[in-house]
Amino acid sequence: MGPHPDHGARQDKQPSSLLTVAELESVRRREPQALGRLFDAYFGRIYSLAYRMMGQEATAQDITQEVFLRVHKAAHQLDVNRDPAPWLLTITTNLCREKWRSKQGRQDKQTLSLNDKPEHTERVAATAATPEQEAVAADQSRLLTAALDRLPEAMRVVVLLHDMQGLPHDEIAGMIGEEAPAVRKRYSRALGKLRELLADHRPDVLE
Repeated sequence: MGPHPDHGARQDKQPSSLLTVAELESVRRREPQALGRLFDAYFGRIYSLAYRMMGQEATAQDITQEVFLRVHKAAHQLDVNRDPAPWLLTITTNLCREKWRSKQGRQDKQTLSLNDKPEHTERVAATAATPEQEAVAADQSRLLTAALDRLPEAMRVVVLLHDMQGLPHDEIAGMIGEEAPAVRKRYSRALGKLRELLADHRPDVLE
């Protein structure tokens, strides 16, 4: 069997990266088509993170647009030999934190169930659920979302980046400018706090 037809086109792609080194080099040069491919490739992760952190669709859209405006301005800083996802998620996280700290952010923040906009959480049910199971899952999601919203900002960021985006603690540490042991400790404290907040309702939510 001969080589896969896409092998030559994809062999310079970095591990985990959705774009090739050549494409990322074009992004550094701010070539419109390359910037468009970057946008298409990473839009879902950026928007999903912004939506879960801010809890409002319009705000998440604004933040996503601002992320790519900042990417355009700072394209020369892109490391073409690394997956750009952590860089993009760092920009997203920082923008969300700025928004949280603003008066408008506090007014816009809404507590929403994970099941209100399932497409934003990028989750797909493994099996079909009964109406009763769906009701229980919706209730658990509502309680967990409300509990997350009550966490201090620093704890909430770590939980969302680790549990939603699947980022390891050392990578999160680099994103927020802290040491990995401190991030792991904060994550552990955050889970403990979530269990406390949920104890009077459904203590098994995080089991």
